Amino acid sequence: MKRISNQRLPGYVTQVGLTPLLDLVLILLLVFMVAVPLLKKDKKGPLSASAPERPPEPSSIVDLVIAADQTTILAGEKLSSEAIVPAVRKRLVTEPDLGILVRVPESMSARQLTLIMDTLQRAGLRHTRVEMLPSVPKP
Repeated sequence: MKRISNQRLPGYVTQVGLTPLLDLVLILLLVFMVAVPLLKKDKKGPLSASAPERPPEPSSIVDLVIAADQTTILAGEKLSSEAIVPAVRKRLVTEPDLGILVRVPESMSARQLTLIMDTLQRAGLRHTRVEMLPSVPKP
């Protein structure tokens, strides 16, 4: 067998040239310097070009007071928890833009408040506001 020396085989350059690397870095720097200010100016984006309209304000506001002992009073009338939906629906027939201010004690849990808000939503109410009643200190 004949031995072939490595001197005649072509050699490959395995180093990266510094000039093309610097060119690439400078081009990327230039692109980001131009692109970032353009992105900051257009924060709305294409999907939010038209701002959502606010719903109309309620024509009248009725108080719904939930006491600490879970008694429910709608506009001065004491109701059971099952009677809230029919009473609200009856009022919505005459006043479709009715708003209800729900007054709850500070001691009420978030779960109970969520149940009340779900009940009002099932009744078809669109305008609600929640107000926390201060707890009365016991003597």
